[in-house]
Amino acid sequence: MGVGIVLSVRSQLRSGRHRSQIVGKAVSRMLKLVVLGILDSNLNHNNYNELRFPGVLQRLGVSYFLVTFLEATLMKRQPNFQYGRWVVIQDILDSWAQWVVVILLTLLHTAITLHLPVPGCPTGYLGPGGLHDHSTHFNCTGGAQAILTGLCLA
Repeated sequence: MGVGIVLSVRSQLRSGRHRSQIVGKAVSRMLKLVVLGILDSNLNHNNYNELRFPGVLQRLGVSYFLVTFLEATLMKRQPNFQYGRWVVIQDILDSWAQWVVVILLTLLHTAITLHLPVPGCPTGYLGPGGLHDHSTHFNCTGGAQAILTGLCLA
């Protein structure tokens, strides 16, 4: 999805579409994915206390919006065709701000995952939990990710 978004945004900018139109369409698509995800994961729940908001479609919607917003706001306008031997390197150099944001987000996610204290789990635990490793970390399924996404560790 990430590469597809970059190619789509670049194509839309080349065709003259305004950046606000691209972001507006991304907001609309994100909201649709989030609503569909909430409906899909809560169709069988009659109790409002058991509603589950984080899910795959919601994460895809938010990720889609963030990447589209990042690309639409930071990507430079480009001519239709570029020629030359170093076009690939020029493309990377033109996108230095996007690279910085992605690297910072990856470092932040890794730091949170490895340092967030999780009740009943060792700090930085990345294993599957459950019966793995002779049940030494039985209730650690998901580790820090379960805390970050709001899942229960019961």
